[in-house]
Amino acid sequence: TKNYIIYVLSVMCGILVLSSCSDFFDPKTDDEFDASAGYTSNTEMYTGFLGIMTKVQAIGDKEILLTETRGELIEPSDESISELISIYQYEPNLQDNSYANPAGYYEVIIACNDYLNAMSKYRSNPNVNEEAWNALVASAVRVKVWTYKTLAEIYGQAIWFDHPVTSVTDINTDERFQLLQLPQLIDKCL
Repeated sequence: TKNYIIYVLSVMCGILVLSSCSDFFDPKTDDEFDASAGYTSNTEMYTGFLGIMTKVQAIGDKEILLTETRGELIEPSDESISELISIYQYEPNLQDNSYANPAGYYEVIIACNDYLNAMSKYRSNPNVNEEAWNALVASAVRVKVWTYKTLAEIYGQAIWFDHPVTSVTDINTDERFQLLQLPQLIDKCL
């Protein structure tokens, strides 16, 4: 009976471990930070950066499938979804293709801009860890630059903006949003 109890507990633990990780690689970013309050502790400073990395995780697979398929480093099979086959075949119209939609990249940029804005306000806090602050700001800038570089490489152009987006805005009429081509984006990133 002792062996039976150990066996049952082992099976239950195995089921628990295997079932608890089913959504690990599918992040849900429904939590929102109240930007008007700003960061009030070093913990929030670290947590904010993790929010950026969650957004990067959400576009990771998409970036690999989009660039490696176009670079012919991976090839879709006959059973692949039509969106991947369209990318592989360089279809001229990818308007409704979820893999070609740049929205996830702009979510990363928006998160970086929000984070950098909150971090600039938090720097005056007397409890700020200056070394950690510098490292996190530098990392957020690197993520933003990588995202723009990736957008420029994939699409040849991107909309540049440095400010936090706090409301729905028509980017065609707001001069803070600039449509830049690849060389201009690289200069901005530098």
